Amino acid sequence: MHNPRRRARWSGPDRLILLLHFGLVFLLLLIPDVVPGVCYDPSLEGCVKNLKDIAAALSIYGSDHKGAYPPALSALVPSYFEKLPECPSAGRDTYTPSYRGVPSGSDAAQVTLFCRGEFHRACSNAANSPRFDGGRCILPAPSATARDQGEF
Repeated sequence: MHNPRRRARWSGPDRLILLLHFGLVFLLLLIPDVVPGVCYDPSLEGCVKNLKDIAAALSIYGSDHKGAYPPALSALVPSYFEKLPECPSAGRDTYTPSYRGVPSGSDAAQVTLFCRGEFHRACSNAANSPRFDGGRCILPAPSATARDQGEF
């Protein structure tokens, strides 16, 4: 028969399992702060989307102008954008300073854009990121070697 005055006690193994579960939950909460490369930043995702949109507009511009790319991103306004996208973290256009006109007849593989500044440093550990390289990939940050050589 059940004695209401008797308190349930955790046995040694049960207590250990409970402590392990709490420890695991605590570690999972710390992972984004401790493990490099594990980061969630909605503004970074918005910035990556902006870079892809600009690259798509550049590609369409190139198709519309017999392979010629604009000398500046401002040439995409108003035909391709109402106004140039702004980095969600910076609240302004950070892409124009990174764009260099691509020689006529070149393909999209030569287009490089990035978010100029240190607006995503919490997730990327580098300035001037994210980066769009030649229609192939979005990189979290330019290489330290490229920054040291003054390419940025």
